[in-house]
Amino acid sequence: MLSASGSTGGSRSQYHIRQVGVFLDIHFINKPEVFTKAHLPPKKFDADGNLIDSETKEQVRKMLLSLQAFALRLQGKSADSV
Repeated sequence: MLSASGSTGGSRSQYHIRQVGVFLDIHFINKPEVFTKAHLPPKKFDADGNLIDSETKEQVRKMLLSLQAFALRLQGKSADSV
């Protein structure tokens, strides 16, 4: 789960969604957490909504790798076997 907000709304909404997810037995990728303050410099998105900030891209990349590893564990595989 990740958020791009103007202040603390993204982190508060992530926390609430996680609370609901526990009740529904949803499995979240807990690390890394990605909270992007979209309104603060440097600019995070271009005019078309594309992510352009390299630090945020790296955070998203790490989160996706964690998601991949989780999915592989569910299949009984390891990231090294891919």
